[in-house]
Amino acid sequence: MTTANLNLVHETEAQRRHARVKIPARLIVTDHQHNQYVLEINEISASGFSVVDEESRLHLKHIYKGRLLFIFDSVEFVLKVNFQVINELMEEHRFGCEFQDLGIQEVSTLRLLISKFLGGEIARVNDVLTTMNRENFTKARKVNTSAGLTGWARVKALSVTLVVFAIGLGAFISLLTTLATHFLMTNARSASVVLPQLSVLMPREGNVDLLVKIGSQVKAGMPVARIQAPWTEQLTTMLKSSASSDPELLSLLQTQMNYPLTSPCDCGVVGVGVMADGQFLERDKAVVQLVPAQSKPYIQANFDYADYAGLTAGSKVSLTLPGLSPELSGTVSQVVMNEQMPNQTQGVVSVVVIPDKPLPAAAVGSPVAVSIAPSWLGQLYQTAQELLTRIIPTP
Repeated sequence: MTTANLNLVHETEAQRRHARVKIPARLIVTDHQHNQYVLEINEISASGFSVVDEESRLHLKHIYKGRLLFIFDSVEFVLKVNFQVINELMEEHRFGCEFQDLGIQEVSTLRLLISKFLGGEIARVNDVLTTMNRENFTKARKVNTSAGLTGWARVKALSVTLVVFAIGLGAFISLLTTLATHFLMTNARSASVVLPQLSVLMPREGNVDLLVKIGSQVKAGMPVARIQAPWTEQLTTMLKSSASSDPELLSLLQTQMNYPLTSPCDCGVVGVGVMADGQFLERDKAVVQLVPAQSKPYIQANFDYADYAGLTAGSKVSLTLPGLSPELSGTVSQVVMNEQMPNQTQGVVSVVVIPDKPLPAAAVGSPVAVSIAPSWLGQLYQTAQELLTRIIPTP
C-alpha cells in the first residue's frame, strides 16, 4: 500500500501564472558567435517556452536572440524575441527559457495565440494583424501626489475664492435687480428735471429794451425791461389826417410812452424772450423767465393711465439721472391727469416727484428714468441696492 506524499502539490492549468500550451512552432537561435540553428518548441506560454536541444548548444543563465516561427493559413509569421535559459534537464536535453524585454505587441500576439489554442479556435492571419495594430494595454494612471499648501498659498487660494464668490454674488444680485425692475416695477414713459419758473409777460404790444441778462439776480419790484408802445404813433397819424389841429394835443401824442416791467420776486433770470433791444413783441408774450431764489429742481414724470393704481402721493420712487450714480430716491408729491399730451389713445398721468437729495442746477432739463416699486418690494429693492453698492463700490 502506498503512502500519499503530503508535500506534493498538484498545479492545475488555471493556477499557473501563464498557461503553457503545445503550439506547433520553431525557434531560430542566434548564439554569441552569430551561428544560427533551429529548435522545435516543446511548450510555450506568455512568459517563456521550453525547447529540446540534443546537442546542448544552449547554456544555463545565458541570454540569446532568436525568432519564433508560426504558420497560419500557409503564411509564416516571425516574432523576434530575446530569452534567457533558466533551467535544464540533462537527461531529456530539455531547456526552460524566459522571455526578456518582450514588447507590448509581442505579448499581445502570444496571448492571442494561446487564448485561441485553449479555446479550440483556429488562429487566422487577420486576427494576428488586428491584434498587432490595436491598443491592447491601457496606459498607467498618473499618480498625483501634491504636497499640502503652504501658508501663503492657502491665503492666496482663500482670497481668490472670496473674490470669485463676491463677483458671483454681485452678478446674481444685479440680475435679480434687473428682473425686478423689468417685471415688477412701474416705469415712467418720460420724465425730466424742471424748475418752478415765473414768466413776465407783455402787457401790450411794443418794442422791448432789456435791462437784465441771463444769470442776473433781481429783487422784487426791480425793473427788468422797458416797453415803448407803438400805438401812440398810429394815433398821431390818425389825428393829423383829421380836422383837428390842436398843436398841444399833437405834441403830447408825439411823446414816447415808456412802460417798465418789474420783477414779481427775488429771482434769477434764466431766459429772455427777445434777441436784441428794440425788438417788437405782441401782447402776452414772455419777456423774461425768472426762477425764485429758494426754488429747488424737481422731477416731472408722465405715466400711463393703466398704472394709476400705484401712483399715490407719498410713494417712494427710484431716480436715475445720466452722469449721476448711484440711483437717487424721491417721493411722489402730486398726481394729476395730463390731457395736453398729443396723439394719445389713453390718458396720461402727470406726477411731480420731489428728490430726497437736492439736484444740481446743471441737471435742469435732463431726462430722468423714474421707477415705482410695489409697496411689498420697496424695502427689498432698497436693501439689495445697498448690498450691491457695498460689494462692488462705485469708482
